[in-house]
Amino acid sequence: MMAAKVLQSRGHAAEAWRLFADLRQAKWARPDVAPAWDGEPLDGKTLLVADADRQIVPLMRMARFLGPAAERVAKVVALTDPRLVAPLQRTFPTVDVRAHGDDEALPPVDFVASYDRLGQHLLGDRDARDGFVPLLADPERVARFRQAAAGGGPRIGIAWHSTNDDKALPALGDWAAFMAQTNPQFVSLQYREDEFGFAELEERSGGKLARVEGVDHFHDIDAHFAAIASVDLLVSISNTTAHAAGCLGVPVVVLLDEGQVNMHWAAQGEADWFFPSAHLLRRAGRPWGAVFEEAERAIDRLGR
Repeated sequence: MMAAKVLQSRGHAAEAWRLFADLRQAKWARPDVAPAWDGEPLDGKTLLVADADRQIVPLMRMARFLGPAAERVAKVVALTDPRLVAPLQRTFPTVDVRAHGDDEALPPVDFVASYDRLGQHLLGDRDARDGFVPLLADPERVARFRQAAAGGGPRIGIAWHSTNDDKALPALGDWAAFMAQTNPQFVSLQYREDEFGFAELEERSGGKLARVEGVDHFHDIDAHFAAIASVDLLVSISNTTAHAAGCLGVPVVVLLDEGQVNMHWAAQGEADWFFPSAHLLRRAGRPWGAVFEEAERAIDRLGR
């Protein structure tokens, strides 16, 4: 599995997705329903896309392949995390999107594929950013969140915490200093924000941090997407919120420590191999304050 992640981070996408699909085939294959798809012609066929037990980040990232798949087949039935059903139905109206477990009445299908297998055969090693189609947030919620926070200057979302212990993260003090010396409106897009220091960060930044009222960023992913889509820019460590911004096409500055074990993002450089809207800032042995100075310049460019 690690070899596939390394290949992915270095841009060898087709081989990475092939390895992921092969390694996980026992999880997603449904021999009781139909044979596994491995690149056969799909014209006029019905395809079941299933990938049980995947975490939400790979599911939201790879959902983009449902669009190209739907263009090639008569019908696509896609199983996903229940939290992703609404945004995927909105984005891909011709796809029959269902929650995992809600497959008791599946229509007859010709092939079964994982999301990784779709990537392998539908995109291969072409630049993943070409023809990128973002997921669609709920436009009514986006408008409501923007209206509730109407004010001057750019609206900057932040997400500062991850439950992954392998990540070296900026301290709350680093975030507070960054916010205190800049002028935009800051909005928390952090899941479980109260548990991870919202009150302390709000106080130490001089009251510059607001929350999106009424949104459970962890459980209500559709509302979380709308909250992200309501900001002009997200500054985030590598977590679900950063990946969601990339999926939505929202500009996101991702703060990465050089010792961080994370193979989702490009292995080097500032541009990400998968998300056109992502800008990667690497610590490279510097204090976090120097990294935040680069993030400030990205914010400054919004006002020009």
